[in-house]
Amino acid sequence: MPSPYAFRLADPDTDAEMIAEWMSRPHLARAWERVWPASRWQRYLRAQLDGNYSRPFVGSLDGQYHGYLELYWAAKI
Repeated sequence: MPSPYAFRLADPDTDAEMIAEWMSRPHLARAWERVWPASRWQRYLRAQLDGNYSRPFVGSLDGQYHGYLELYWAAKI
């Protein structure tokens, strides 16, 4: 990803509070339906990182965090 944009894997220990705050915002709460406490986000992020079907990422612009996204592996048929 070219600068000034960047993505990195979400860290359950350092990002759960930030993601919980984001997801509790009304427009995100309606879309994602994941208004969870940080402790649940921590478990959820850890499960994704321990699994093999998806990866959680935090995106930034000019070094400031602005977004969360999940990438999923496509199913093989």
